[in-house]
Amino acid sequence: MFEMKFSLAESHILPQLVNTGLAWNSGYINVVTHGAVRWDFLHTKDSWILLVYDVSTYSGEESMFEKPTQIPVLKGGISTTYQEIENARANIVRCFENFYVIEGVIGDIAGGISVYAGRAPSLPAYFEKYDDTLCISWDVEKLLSRAPRVPNFLIIAHRLSLLTPYSVETIFEGVQLLTERSSLIYSPNGLDFHYPAEVDYEADLEKALPEIELIKRLHSYFNHTSRLGLRSATEISGGIDSAIAAYFSSKYSGDNFSLGLLIGDELGTHQIQRRNQLIDALGFKDYSIHIDEFPPLIPLLERQKPHYRDEFYINGFKRLWSEAKSRGYDSIINGQGGDELFYIQRGQMGLNSKFDRSLPNYLSARANLAASIDSVFFAPPGLMARTVYNGFGVQTREIARLGLWPLQPFTMPSIVAPCKRLNIRDSCKKQVLKSFLQKQLNFDLFPAGYRKENFTSAMLNYILKNEKQIKFECKELALIELGLVDADALSDFLLNFFEKKTSFTMDQLVFLLSIEGIVREYGHV
Repeated sequence: MFEMKFSLAESHILPQLVNTGLAWNSGYINVVTHGAVRWDFLHTKDSWILLVYDVSTYSGEESMFEKPTQIPVLKGGISTTYQEIENARANIVRCFENFYVIEGVIGDIAGGISVYAGRAPSLPAYFEKYDDTLCISWDVEKLLSRAPRVPNFLIIAHRLSLLTPYSVETIFEGVQLLTERSSLIYSPNGLDFHYPAEVDYEADLEKALPEIELIKRLHSYFNHTSRLGLRSATEISGGIDSAIAAYFSSKYSGDNFSLGLLIGDELGTHQIQRRNQLIDALGFKDYSIHIDEFPPLIPLLERQKPHYRDEFYINGFKRLWSEAKSRGYDSIINGQGGDELFYIQRGQMGLNSKFDRSLPNYLSARANLAASIDSVFFAPPGLMARTVYNGFGVQTREIARLGLWPLQPFTMPSIVAPCKRLNIRDSCKKQVLKSFLQKQLNFDLFPAGYRKENFTSAMLNYILKNEKQIKFECKELALIELGLVDADALSDFLLNFFEKKTSFTMDQLVFLLSIEGIVREYGHV
């Protein structure tokens, strides 16, 4: 939600308040400009604090949802007391899920800065230190472009195993991620990173909340966000999660404009029918495009600059978001995080657990070993699944680049929490949400045997179309030179894949090509 460049040489200076945030002589903190993002600056004679928070993630007392004017609002640049600064910090931490607390101590010798992250980062915060300067950005590619990077063997090995760890470490040495609830301190003593304590959600499983609590909190979330003055377009994929988001959006936002990326195979027929039923029932005006018009792509095969975290269907989604932007919408409602909403096995909720790990056959012996062990760099378990935390910064970054903002109720810890304490049999089947939706619509949108659609067939067609190019690129991989991939094993892997064409080995191949492109673009090999 912000970008920062801070030099210890300027730690004796009180930053000045500017339109976009704060400024030193050469340093700055620039906050994203959007109606969902607010920031407050307070200071004493020898310290200061900048509070950056996403007002859509308000999670205060239930009664306060009905009175959005009670959201804490501070005047910028107030000269105040230490106690008032403490109170301001406590207010933000108590009331919002997504925030960053940035504090500075002014002084020639003891001066420095600290950053503390909230529980649900709408946008990530990547950081690096070079010389005496600390840089932070929600757009990691801005950091990566500064200089060639040394690939991180351990993290890449895990990424290739399809179990991306949620970690301070990234696939390049020196560029790191401020994970949820973690903190960063930069002072003359150096740069210190601190992970939070593990969240033991299982301890509360006996305190089962009634199912109505989840619905009540969804009502509260949409009631609150509808009063922020935002204009929201709603993604409707045809799945349960986006259907729930669409239902509440239709009741509260008043915009009723939907977006959809349609699938092309037989499953796509069911998706389109289900979307049309929902759109008609809720009164949405729909804009949808076909995946065949915006097929998936792997940047390496297209000679394009890769994204650090590839979203292979990003061209289609960007077309949808751009259409929303052109029509005057400023936020996107979606069902991201819904797949991981309910209680599942501890190993799956844990951010770094070794469950169902099937390593690609093309990994070298050393990479196999690295991928099979956990690292001290991996974040401790939080309230949400590892995959949800890793999802932040993939689509959300592209949404923010367009000047839009993501509204994702199923990534709100205050909404996720009661789901972990619902009956496991019902919640595993999402029966709570299905039953609620059936009651509201007066028909069953997701009958028995419902199977969620995906873009697997579109990706497979793309891979087969580019078979010759893939085999050419795989002859001289940077990942082979780094010792992560075994050349002979990769040849066998490719032979097996193009013969059997299984979806699991396809995913392994896609991630290989994606990471190879990133390493070639930003790595020093």
